[in-house]
Amino acid sequence: VFSVTQGGDLTLPPSNGTLLGETTRCNPSASGCVVPQDGLPDVEFLDVRTGTWVQFKHPFMGQAYELADPARWVDPTSGEVGAATEPHRAGWVDLPVSPG
Repeated sequence: VFSVTQGGDLTLPPSNGTLLGETTRCNPSASGCVVPQDGLPDVEFLDVRTGTWVQFKHPFMGQAYELADPARWVDPTSGEVGAATEPHRAGWVDLPVSPG
């Protein structure tokens, strides 16, 4: 379970997560591409089976999310989850994750 927050709040919403689906985002400069204007970045997770970053649908602030097939995202040795935001904004967004 994970959530997107700002300002250092690492509290997860008190609910089961909504399944967040995979997607391929459009190029923001392409005609017809709609980029959410809520100020939140998109998220990507590292697929530990393939070693590739996978894009997901745009999350919303304060919503708890789950990813299908947890074994794809959790490193079996370290228990770590590789997560990134796009656009990459160091120190700008918090991504609290729970083993849920």
